[in-house]
Amino acid sequence: MGVAKVRRSLAQYVASQLGYGELPPLETGLRERNILYDTVVGIPLRLEQLIFFTCLRLLDCFLELFTTLPLRLALRAMQAPRSWTKSQVHPAQIFDFLQALIVALTTVALYHADVSYLYHLIRGQELLKVYVVFVMLETFDRLLTAFGSDAMLALHRRAIEAATPAADLAALVRTLSLLGLDFLLSFTACLLHVFTLFAQAVALNVAMNSGSNALLTMVISNNFGEIKSYVFKNYDERKLFAVAVGDAVERFHKGIGLLWVLTETYRMRVFSADGDAFDLEWLPQFLRTLAVVFSIEILCDNVKHAFLSKFNAIKPQVYRGFLTQVCRQTLNPRNQLTYQQIKFLPQVSAALFLRAVAHFFWEGHSGLAGPLGLGWRLTEWLAVFLMLVGVKLGLGWMLVEHAQWVVDRVERHKT
Repeated sequence: MGVAKVRRSLAQYVASQLGYGELPPLETGLRERNILYDTVVGIPLRLEQLIFFTCLRLLDCFLELFTTLPLRLALRAMQAPRSWTKSQVHPAQIFDFLQALIVALTTVALYHADVSYLYHLIRGQELLKVYVVFVMLETFDRLLTAFGSDAMLALHRRAIEAATPAADLAALVRTLSLLGLDFLLSFTACLLHVFTLFAQAVALNVAMNSGSNALLTMVISNNFGEIKSYVFKNYDERKLFAVAVGDAVERFHKGIGLLWVLTETYRMRVFSADGDAFDLEWLPQFLRTLAVVFSIEILCDNVKHAFLSKFNAIKPQVYRGFLTQVCRQTLNPRNQLTYQQIKFLPQVSAALFLRAVAHFFWEGHSGLAGPLGLGWRLTEWLAVFLMLVGVKLGLGWMLVEHAQWVVDRVERHKT
């Protein structure tokens, strides 16, 4: 059936163009308006809530390696030697020892890395080559995060088997051999990952301290290039959760990397041969550049998730569900959940952090010698350790309380 023809004179047509005509239905544009506000306001707000809480959760796991884990190992070491039998060893004790060993070995390996050689190697390359280096390092970061998380889960599982009494000597040898193999894989993954993050930090140092705006612009544009690789793909809620917590892990890694850049810049300017300890004129400009780099990271994450949600018809309430899921994991705080759900390796961040502060502390007290200087260092380190223990315990308690509040609120809404 054809469309009915409506014939209008020229006068009627002109009148219709100059007048307003009939109003459209009230529901016209309502769906588009909701989508617009979800894209501009709802998704970024829920995303930042999720990433902020997740980053605090990552910080709690990170601080555990410097605080409660050494205390647990020290309490175990002070027990009577006759209690160190295999039947009385908890799997978590074996895993704690292996974690501490991985952190120690990766830190020692990273401590001997030549920063100056890598800095000038990256700085001497063409701009296009430096861009390719940034892309390669980000790709290796994601691959090693996934591989390292699986390796740590396998090591945790093997620690459970090693703590179980063996039936005979052959079974014991087989279990310990497999434990050593899993440890080797985990250590290799962490070592490669920490050198990847270290290279990223050095590249950031080149971009922020070389005086070249082209390098800094390239770093910023690389973040926008990430948007294109995500927004035109189909994602369900499960994949979107992995992307969201992955962005939290990436933001935490970048924070540790920028901390290394700050301490390295301070060391080179203050502790150099001709440095002036009171000359901090470089600090305001450096902090502005640091704020720009981090702000662009936050902006790109928000734009990426806003359009991912728009193109895949995902509501902001989904991110509230993601936050509830992370809160439920927080109420059951076991390290393996961090590897399994969030894909985060605190050992890698810990090694890079120790590399950042090692030269800072040693060179900051280079003028103190003898027993008095050693005593002062030990006192200072003990004070820092006790402060970190207090921060870790306070942060962990607040996370648990907030997570319980979020879960209780969700349960009340269900009923």
